Order: sequence, then C-alpha cells, then structure tokens
Amino acid sequence: MKSIRVLALCLCMSVSVAPAVAAELVDPPSIAVPAGRDAGAVAKAIKLGLAQSQWAVAGEEPGHIVGLFTLRTHIAKVDIRYDTSQVAITYLDSTNLKYEQEENGQRSIHGNYNKWTAVVASNIATALSRSDLDTVDLATAAPAQLRAPVNPPPAERFSNFNRFQLMPISLEAPYAGQDPNERAAAKIAEQLGIGLGATLESWNGKAAASPRLLRIEPRIEQIRFIGVGARIFVGAMAGSSSVTLKVRFVDGQTGTLVAEPSFTVRSAGSKSAFGVGDNLMLNRVAELVQRYVADNYNEAVGGMQSPLP
Repeated sequence: MKSIRVLALCLCMSVSVAPAVAAELVDPPSIAVPAGRDAGAVAKAIKLGLAQSQWAVAGEEPGHIVGLFTLRTHIAKVDIRYDTSQVAITYLDSTNLKYEQEENGQRSIHGNYNKWTAVVASNIATALSRSDLDTVDLATAAPAQLRAPVNPPPAERFSNFNRFQLMPISLEAPYAGQDPNERAAAKIAEQLGIGLGATLESWNGKAAASPRLLRIEPRIEQIRFIGVGARIFVGAMAGSSSVTLKVRFVDGQTGTLVAEPSFTVRSAGSKSAFGVGDNLMLNRVAELVQRYVADNYNEAVGGMQSPLP
C-alpha cells in the first residue's frame, strides 16, 4: 500500500511540472463599454486592468494600447483596440510560448496564454464598471510587489540606426578581480552574445546607403555572486546574489547618449540550491537587456528595470 501511495505521489508531481499542451489560441470576446465612458476613461480602465493582471503597457496611441506580460523567459504581447463602445484584445506576439499558425489560419499556443488574456479581459471589464474610475491612481493600482521599476524610453527608436556594435562587458572596482564576480561577468557576456548578439547580427545584415552606428556598452555597476561551492556548503545562509547592469546606448558618429537603462536582478538565497538560482539570475539580467533592445527597435517605449516576481 505504501508503495502505491508513493507511486501516486510521483505521478502527481510529474503532472504538475509537465509542460502545458499547446491549445487553440482564442482571443477574448470584445468587452462592451458602459454608456457615458469617454475614450480617456476607457484607456484608463484598460491600463488598470493590465496592472491588476500583472501586465505592463508596452506602447500607446489614441485608440490603441499594447499589453506586455513577462514570466521568466516567457513573453506575451497583445493588441488592445478601443473606442467608446467596445474594447477588443487580440494576439500580437510571443516568445517561448510555442505559437504556431496553420495554413488554414488556425493558431495554437501554450495553454496558459488563453488563461492570462481571459484574466486581463475580466479585469478590464471590472475596471470599466467602477464608479470610482475617475479617481483611481494608476501608479498604485497594482500591488506594490508587482510594480516593477521602469526604464525610460530612449531618445529615439533603435531602428533609426542600421549598424549595431555590442562592446565587451565592463566590471570595475571594487568588484573586478574577485573570481566569482569575474566568472559571473563572463557568463552575462556569454548570454548577451548568444541572445542579443544574434539579433544585432540580423540587423547588421540589412543593406544601408548611409550606415549609422549604435554602440551598446554594458557595465556592471554592482554585483554579489554566490558561487556554487559556497551555496552547497553554506546554502541560504550565504545570502542572496544580486547584480545591477547599466547599459549605455551611444550614437557611434556623434557620441550622443541615446539611452542609459539600468537592470537589476536578485536571486533569493533560500531558492538557490546548488547555485541554480544564482546562475539563473545572470541569464535573466541578459534577457532584460535583450528585451529592452527588441522592444525599442520599432518604437521608443522604455522597459522594465527588474523582472516581475
């Protein structure tokens, strides 16, 4: 009997960690706007619904808002079109969500996507019906732990440039010369080269009559990296790893500073068994940089300083 119970427990655990099966992508039904709401109130309700659903605003113009959801390496973007009669949410883009579209037009995606967008739609509908919508403070609408600091937009969109150069990562005193920090810096540089480097290579391959260079200069401003040895022998008592990476985007011809975003990621010591969480932190800070570059290519929108929990 005991062996049966153990087997059942193992089966439950295997189900809980198994990747979700792709499902048909279904956009949420259009949301009716209550009578009397003007366009400004509708836009505010959309932003409130996004914030309460742990989504961010990645772009905005009259009648149109782009919603962005990030969970570790998973990214979802939706188009939200609105007027004073209805709000429509449609799929825009995604990363690591197994999106596919068949020849017949049928779309499939990670099963959680439909759940995430359903929550957004529900929260927007609720916000539209709030009697106190006019007085709601969007800056504090989401729980504090869900409000990630935001980097401002660059001075201009990155697609105004047609040549991109990723410079070596800089690690300065007092962090330079310490073996764990040097290895961590090398790991971040490796991840930047793999992800961001591939993106820049594709952009550099485009023909340009008059090349305009954007130089990307990553610099580690602060780092505390707990190595695997210390994590194994001391565990959570070694504390948390953390890193702050500042990246300068400089016009290669004029030397003008285009942007200088800062990215901070921490690894909880209690969740860093065998150094997994510490190393994941290095991957995540590189992903934030890559996401900032990609999101600001077609439009200057800024981006998150830290990943959401």
